[in-house]
Amino acid sequence: MTAGRQRARALLEVGRLDQAEAALRSALVEAPGDAELLTLLAYALRRQEKFPQAREACRAALAADPRQASAHLEHAELMLALYSSRDAIAPAEQAIRLEPHDPDGYLVLARALVERRRLPEARAAADHGLRLAPHSVYALLTMADVARAEGNRDEADRFVRAALARDPESPHGRWLLAMLQADRLHVRASVRTLRDVARDNPAQADAQAIAWPVRRLLTVLRHWWPATLLMICAAALLAGYWIPAVHVPARIMAGVDVATVIALWTRLLVPAGRAPWRAMGLSSRVLRRTTYAGIGVAVLQMTVLTAYTMTGLRWLPSIAVALVPVRWMLTGWEVLGAYRQDVPAQMMFSDLRGELRQWWRETRDELREAWKDPQDPARRR
Repeated sequence: MTAGRQRARALLEVGRLDQAEAALRSALVEAPGDAELLTLLAYALRRQEKFPQAREACRAALAADPRQASAHLEHAELMLALYSSRDAIAPAEQAIRLEPHDPDGYLVLARALVERRRLPEARAAADHGLRLAPHSVYALLTMADVARAEGNRDEADRFVRAALARDPESPHGRWLLAMLQADRLHVRASVRTLRDVARDNPAQADAQAIAWPVRRLLTVLRHWWPATLLMICAAALLAGYWIPAVHVPARIMAGVDVATVIALWTRLLVPAGRAPWRAMGLSSRVLRRTTYAGIGVAVLQMTVLTAYTMTGLRWLPSIAVALVPVRWMLTGWEVLGAYRQDVPAQMMFSDLRGELRQWWRETRDELREAWKDPQDPARRR
C-alpha cells in the first residue's frame, strides 16, 4: 500500500473528507486506473454529498475493475443516497456474488429492499449479514431498521440497544432510538436524544428529524382530516337544505373536530419545546415554506370550523373543504423540492432520458415481435 493510499484511508477514518479527497486525487495522478483509489474517492465524494462527481468516480472504478466488490457496493450506497433504492439492488447483489462472505453486501441489500418495502427479502438479507458478523453494530442496526419497517418496535428496540451497548456513541443507533421513541409518541425523550446527537455530531445534524413533531402533526392531519371535514360539510349542507334536525349534531361534530386537533397539537408540540422550531430554521427553504404554509392552512381550517360551531352558517365548512387541495399541493411541492435538492437536476433529467430510451427500446422490440408474420421462419426459431 502506497503512502498516499495509507494517508487517504487514515483521513477517511477520522472524517476529514475534504483532505482525503485531495490525497486521493493526488494518488490518482500516479495511478489513474486504480479501481481501489477510485472507489475510495467515490466514498469521500458521496459523504460530502458531491453526488455527480461521486457517480463519475464510481463509473470509473467499475470500468477499471468490474470484479471489485467494493466498487459495486459503493455504487449501491450512492444509489441509496440518491433515493434510488431500485437501482441499488442490482449492484448490491453483484457485490454479494463477488464477495459472498462479506456481510456489508447483505446489509446494503437489506437497506435497499426495505426502501422498496420488500420486507421478507430484506429480513433474509439482514439475517444473513448478522450471521456473518454477529457483533457488528452496522448489522444490528440494519436488523433494527428492518424490524421497525415491519412494525416490530420491541424487536427493533432490542437490536438498537444491543448496538448501543457495543458503541454508545453510534450516531445512527442513537438516531434510530429517537425514532422508536417518536413512534411511541415519547416526544420529550425523542427530541432530547436527537438534540444530543446533533450536538455531538454537528457535521451530520439532521434538522428534519429534530422537527419531527411539527412534521408528524401535518402528516396525521393529511391522513384523516380531509374525510372528517367532508363529513362535516355534508352534514351542514344536509341540515341547511333537507334535514334541519342534523344542524346541531353537525355543529357539535365540528367543535369536537377542532378540539381533537388542538389536543393532538398540544400532545406533540408542548413536550417538544422550542427545539423543533429551531430545527425548522435550519431545514431547506422548500421544506420550511411548505411546513409553515401547511400550518397556516390548518389554522385557517380550524378557525372556519370554530366559526361554524359558534354561528351555524352552513357555508363555512365548505371553505375548510376547499382548502384541502391546497394542502395536497403543498405536499407535492415539498416532495418535488426535496427530490430536486437531493438529486441534482442534470442527473435527474439524465436518468429520465435513460428510462425513456429503455422504455422505447423495449416497446419497439415488443411491437416488432407482435407484428411479425406467424409463418416467418425467423419467428419460429
